[in-house]
Amino acid sequence: MKRAMMILSVLGVLTFAARSEAQLWTTAIGSGCIPDAATVKAQLYENLGFGVGFTTNATGTLRFYCPWPMQSSGGKLDGMFMTYMDADGPVTANHVVATMQYAGMGSNGWTTLGTCDSNSSIAIGPNQLTCGFPVHTMSYNNFYWWLITITRTSASTAEQFYSITPAYHP
Repeated sequence: MKRAMMILSVLGVLTFAARSEAQLWTTAIGSGCIPDAATVKAQLYENLGFGVGFTTNATGTLRFYCPWPMQSSGGKLDGMFMTYMDADGPVTANHVVATMQYAGMGSNGWTTLGTCDSNSSIAIGPNQLTCGFPVHTMSYNNFYWWLITITRTSASTAEQFYSITPAYHP
C-alpha cells in the first residue's frame, strides 16, 4: 500500500510539473547579463544593484546579452515585460531597448522576435513597459536571448536596464 501511495504521489508531482511547465516565468536581471566586447573595452558601464547602466560621466551605447533558458518546447511567447529607468522619457537620444532573438542550433544567423523601446512610453523615471510581438512557438532546437542596448548622449540623464521577462501566450 505504501509503495502504491508513493508511486501515485510521484505521478501527481510529475503531472503537475508537466501542466505548469509552460507557465514558468523566468526573468533576466540586468546585473546577470553579459556585456559585449566593445562595452567591456570602453569601461563605460557598472552594475547598479540588480540593474546595469552608465558610469557617472559616461555617454555612448552599452550592449548586453541576456541568455534565457527556454522553459518549454512547444510553449508560445507573444511579448515581453521590460523594467528600466529612462530619465528623459520619450526623447529619442536616450533610451533602453530590449530585442528578443533566437538562433537554431548549429546556425550562425539569428531571428528577431520583437523589440521593446523605452522611448515608446511617455513615462519618465523607473517604469515597466509591456511590448508585444507575433506569437512564436518555442523549440528545443533554438537558443534564446535578449540583446539590451542602452544609449545615453548626456551624462546628466539616468538610463538604466533592470530586468526583462517573456510574456507567454495563453
